[in-house]
Amino acid sequence: VELVSAASGIDSEAYIRRSDLKVIVWIEDGESDPLPPNVYDESLFIAVPTKNELELDRRLAFEFTEAHLSDEYEVVQAFFKKKGAYGRFRDLLERNKKLELWYEYQAKAVHRALRSWCKMHNLKTAS
Repeated sequence: VELVSAASGIDSEAYIRRSDLKVIVWIEDGESDPLPPNVYDESLFIAVPTKNELELDRRLAFEFTEAHLSDEYEVVQAFFKKKGAYGRFRDLLERNKKLELWYEYQAKAVHRALRSWCKMHNLKTAS
């Protein structure tokens, strides 16, 4: 999820092979093996979702802010009306000593969202 969600300017794709749950990754760096020719057959593979597809984008930042920095809620909303929002959000979290708490909160949200996504796509997960 982190790889396919990165906005680094390098294209990347990740798929899960349904038969054995193997993750296939392709990165536009000239080093990756080519994707299997049937990777777009959804009966065989499923694309790993981005954070936006899992709805883990700014909505999550707003939820965190409301729960842990409620006095800053309007400030954070203003951040997300312009480019560079996540950088400003991170700076705010650092100033308020909430950055580690944010990382934990975000990791738990990603984990929950992925478990739900796997269930929705009939992919078995480890407990």
